[in-house]
Amino acid sequence: MLDSQYSRLPPQLQAAADYRQRLIAQIVRRVLAAWRPNSPQDPNNWFASHALPFTEMVAHGQLLAAQAAIASADVALDLQRYDQVSGLSADPEAFAGVTGSGDPVMGLAYAQAQKITELVDAEAPVTERAQAWHHAGVMLATATQTAISDAARMAILTHLAARPGTTWIRVVRPPCCARCAILAGKKGGSSMRFLRHPGCDCTAIPVSEATSDMHKLFYFDAKEYFDSLSPEQQAKVFTKAGARAIRDGADINQVVNARRGMKTITSAGGRRRLITTEGTTKRGWAADYLRKQYGAALQKNGGRYRRTSVARLMPEEIYRIAGDDRDLALALLHKNGFLTDATPDLSSKWSWAKRDPEILAAKRRIDTRPSIALSAKSSADDQAKPALSAEIDARLKHEYSQRITTTPRQFRKVVNRALSYMDDAHQGKTFLPEYEIGLMKKYDRRGIKIEDSGIRGTSYRDPVEPGKFRYRVTINGTFQGQELTTLHELGHLIKWKYETRPEIKPVFAAIRQTPSTRKIENYTGDLAESLMQSYLLSDDELFARAYAQWVTTKTRAPKLVNTLDFHRGQQSVLKSVQWQDDEFTQYIAPALDEFFAKL
Repeated sequence: MLDSQYSRLPPQLQAAADYRQRLIAQIVRRVLAAWRPNSPQDPNNWFASHALPFTEMVAHGQLLAAQAAIASADVALDLQRYDQVSGLSADPEAFAGVTGSGDPVMGLAYAQAQKITELVDAEAPVTERAQAWHHAGVMLATATQTAISDAARMAILTHLAARPGTTWIRVVRPPCCARCAILAGKKGGSSMRFLRHPGCDCTAIPVSEATSDMHKLFYFDAKEYFDSLSPEQQAKVFTKAGARAIRDGADINQVVNARRGMKTITSAGGRRRLITTEGTTKRGWAADYLRKQYGAALQKNGGRYRRTSVARLMPEEIYRIAGDDRDLALALLHKNGFLTDATPDLSSKWSWAKRDPEILAAKRRIDTRPSIALSAKSSADDQAKPALSAEIDARLKHEYSQRITTTPRQFRKVVNRALSYMDDAHQGKTFLPEYEIGLMKKYDRRGIKIEDSGIRGTSYRDPVEPGKFRYRVTINGTFQGQELTTLHELGHLIKWKYETRPEIKPVFAAIRQTPSTRKIENYTGDLAESLMQSYLLSDDELFARAYAQWVTTKTRAPKLVNTLDFHRGQQSVLKSVQWQDDEFTQYIAPALDEFFAKL
């Protein structure tokens, strides 16, 4: 593992950093504990009962963090023999009760409660409100961590402002994001600006410029950090295309900075292209490359600055154009200012540097290459498929095995099979309310094409009148294993029908005892995975997954068993979405047996 800046901190400063981390973790746990058990149907009640305690707790945490930060700043300067006397000192209380932007801390809680209130006012389905509730809890936890970290950082910078001949160095504690990696080890200026993102845990270490060369201790090589990561970690931190570009020789700073101005445009031919405005002004790094290689002019188009008339392609767009033609990819990386070891006119030691005619020819090959539709085809269609390389063909076969096209007639058979499994499990009894079920249309609830969506199914509970609902289920027909998905979504309906009955409480108690559920609770990942984590731990999702597996264990239907095993074979937090047979038999199956027996 890469030798981190943190490991090179003096013991006194390591202790200060550890204290802040423990303080933040403790407060965040309390915030989540106060948020999660509460009903998403009544955000106003939560705000009324928890907003003031939340504010007091966060403000107190900010005060403690600021006090520790100021003390650590003095320790750091003492270690560097800084001897200038200043009668001024930062006041830790000034950093308590407000966010880094100067807004009241209570506003963090109000903003999240307001989001749920808007959904309630709009009569959004209960499942949508529940998901939004868990999302809001994660956002509030992230905002809490950021507010306390901001208090500590600003306390240090304010303290140093009164001490001439001092500056600060940005220190990261890997794993860190790509943006923090390229900023790590850099000196802060005279301004009070500390670039950070929500959830950022970077800190500022004081440096005495007159008496110390301590700043040399905190160098950080972003490329060395990149090389220390596995290919999977590189893709996660720097994006797949960004990581590929860096491995191909692109400058890591250019790749990361390009994402600041990233946007999607539609070309004259109607094709959507991923570009960036970063580095395209007169003094921008990429401007010379674009002007000399594409004949781009500088023009003003609605913004503050003149920019190049030719868009700067993002690495994602470059690799989409180039396909498996590495020469073309490298040439386009040069032309767009990502490979920086050559001059803008592409004069370099590499033979592919000056080959515009070849570049155009390669691009023409890529653009005219036959596309392969990943939909259900007849054997005749398969025989007519263009010849592909073994590697591409294997990848397509894998993707094809995961996606299918389900007709309405085929779907009726899927539903009938799922209902027959339910009949067998319940011995002819039914616990479902009246409902409608059908295939998803062209798009999922987020507006994403269903063939590109990761959502297998959705359930809705729309209020018709007080106490009465219209229940609807839609299934994504491009996924295999629709029988288990159907049981999962129908499980939501059963939970909603009986969620106020006391008999359901032992079911959730049993579910939360299982090792798999505890693995999800204890999982630590990035923000996206944390959002998924909260969603998976909701009562709705826990019951639906448990019900689908309960029917599977009762019937042992091969279609259900195979899909269940597929879910249990996933990675990351998703690996534990379904329970292992022994823990399900020990904890959940008896609880559901008793639940249905009592009903």
